Amino acid sequence: MVAPARHSAARTSVNTVLSLVTLLLIVGVLHGWWGLGCYFIQEHHRLLWWETVLMWTGDALALFWYLQFCGRWWLGTLTIGEQRLTDRRLPRSVWWVLGSLLMGMTAECLLAAKVTYDEYTGFQRAVPAVCQIRTVKRLAINAGPWNYQLAGTYRDAAGQLYPAVYRLREQEELALLPPAMANSIRQLQPFALPIVIDPQRPGRHWIREVGWDDPNRLHYMSFLVLVFQIVFGLAPIGMLVEAVKHRRLPWWTELHKVYPLCCEAFVFALFGGLEYYVLRRMCP
Repeated sequence: MVAPARHSAARTSVNTVLSLVTLLLIVGVLHGWWGLGCYFIQEHHRLLWWETVLMWTGDALALFWYLQFCGRWWLGTLTIGEQRLTDRRLPRSVWWVLGSLLMGMTAECLLAAKVTYDEYTGFQRAVPAVCQIRTVKRLAINAGPWNYQLAGTYRDAAGQLYPAVYRLREQEELALLPPAMANSIRQLQPFALPIVIDPQRPGRHWIREVGWDDPNRLHYMSFLVLVFQIVFGLAPIGMLVEAVKHRRLPWWTELHKVYPLCCEAFVFALFGGLEYYVLRRMCP
C-alpha cells in the first residue's frame, strides 16, 4: 500500500509543479511583453534574421522540452516515481535534455559575444548621419540613473528610413553632448541629432560622443538570462548527480525538462515586472 500512496503523492506534486510553472510562464510572457516588448523590437532592428534565430535558440529548446513533458504527462505515457539504478550513470534521456540545452545556451552565449564585437567594429567604421529627434521624454525618477529617452528617425546613404531610440543619463551621456543639444533635451524639444551609423549594417547607430558600448543593448540582457540559468540550474543538476551516486533516480527527475523554461519565465516576470510597474524605462 506504500508504493501506490507514494505514486499518488508524486502525481499530485507533478500537477502542482506544472500548474505553477505554467502560471509563471504566463506571468513571464505578459510582463516581458508589457515591460520589455518595445525594447525587444527596437533591439532586433540591429540584428540579422539568423542572429535573431540564434539569440532565441535556448529559449526555443527550453519551450520544446516543457511542451514535450506536458504532452507525455497529459497523454499518460510518462511514469513518475523513484527508480533504482543498476549503475551510477545518468539516464540517456537526461543527457539528451542537458546536451540540447547546453547547445542552445552555448549558441546564445557565443552570439551575444559576437554581437558585442560587431557593435565595436561597426562603430569603428561608422559614417555620419543625422537623426531627427521627434520626441524627448523625461523618464520618471524611479527609472534609475536614466533621465531621458529620445526617439526619432534617420536615413542611410540609400535613403532607407530607420527608427532610433536613445536613453541618456544626465551626468554621463548628456554631459558629453554639445551644450545646445543638451539644452534641447532638457527642454524636451525636438532637434536634429548628429549620429554615426554602420555603413554595412545601417540598422546599427550610435551617438558619436557617447560611444559604442551602450549598457541597454540586447546582448547584455542575453548574458543576464544565461547567468540566471547557470546559477539556478546548478542546484537541481547537483541534486540529481548526488542521487545517481546512490543508484537511484528521484521521482522529480523528469521535471528537469521544465526547469530551464521556469528560469527564463522567472527572469522575464521579474525584470519585465520591474520595468512595467516601477522603472517605466524601456517602454515609458
